[in-house]
Amino acid sequence: MRSFDCLGKSTISAIAAAAFGCVLALAAGGAQAQTVVKFAHVGGPNSAFTAGAKAFAAKFGELTQGRYKVEEFGASALGNETQIIEGLKAGTIDLGLSGLAGPLPVLVPELGVIVIPNLFSGPDHVKQVLDGPIGQRILDAMTARGIIGLGLGDNGFRHVLLTTKAAKSPADLAGLKIRIPNSPTLEKVFKAWGAEPVVMNVDAVYEGLKTGRVDGMENSIPNAASYRFFDFVKNVTMLNYSYSSLVFLASPDFFAELNDADKAALKQAGLAGAQATRDFNTEQQKKLMEELKGQGVTFHTDVDKAAFAAAVKPVQDELGAKYGDLFKQIIATK
Repeated sequence: MRSFDCLGKSTISAIAAAAFGCVLALAAGGAQAQTVVKFAHVGGPNSAFTAGAKAFAAKFGELTQGRYKVEEFGASALGNETQIIEGLKAGTIDLGLSGLAGPLPVLVPELGVIVIPNLFSGPDHVKQVLDGPIGQRILDAMTARGIIGLGLGDNGFRHVLLTTKAAKSPADLAGLKIRIPNSPTLEKVFKAWGAEPVVMNVDAVYEGLKTGRVDGMENSIPNAASYRFFDFVKNVTMLNYSYSSLVFLASPDFFAELNDADKAALKQAGLAGAQATRDFNTEQQKKLMEELKGQGVTFHTDVDKAAFAAAVKPVQDELGAKYGDLFKQIIATK
């Protein structure tokens, strides 16, 4: 220990104390270290996407004692839904939220059962199905397709939104150009009602309504409002004819890195996010309907729902046969 011979005891003690302090600081820093994970979606700031993402992030952070911080990338900041799904599969995006109008039902066909017309009787039926064993069966089907499903949230019951005339029966839709997402099911539905379905990406719909390229669209009220479609939509046929979900997703690479407790926390966060989307859409629809009435939008409830339902019954039967037992289980829970 000759290197310390020239040092006094007090100096050596000071060095030892400083070194010990550094060790403590490093230990404390390690205990509080955070792993930042990326959560991507296409929704705007005032949307169910964002409400769900924030609730998910809060719950996952809470259950992991802050060891994970979820960084949200909304409004297509990391790409459209096709790019987000590819990023999740490749492991370049950790977490995400996708609707059923994009590529997800192509990757996971079981998701297609959710949008069958007139499948759900109302919000309570939806929650019972999607938060229960049937919903878990659908989520489990994702794993085999290279993506992890964490929860089935709410993208709203769908209505028919038109720029000019009201549609109180299928006959009123005859010949009208109605924007739909890329969905074979919705294409069948609107053809059954006599309309001309036009597949269009959501980022082109505003201009399509403005220029008259389409006469209307199908959507939930909160979702349509988040994209400002009511700048042109003046009549809403209140049908609840179909339901659409938002799916909370994880990259298989990220999921594999987690211990069992953190995997369970991730799934709990998925359920919390799903409930937040439902709460958001329920509250927003009530609020928006009052606001939009004052802006000249009419919400038509005096419509011939029986005629609309009868016209799409063959579509429901066809799809019900396709999904077999899964369809029957959903119907049986009513």
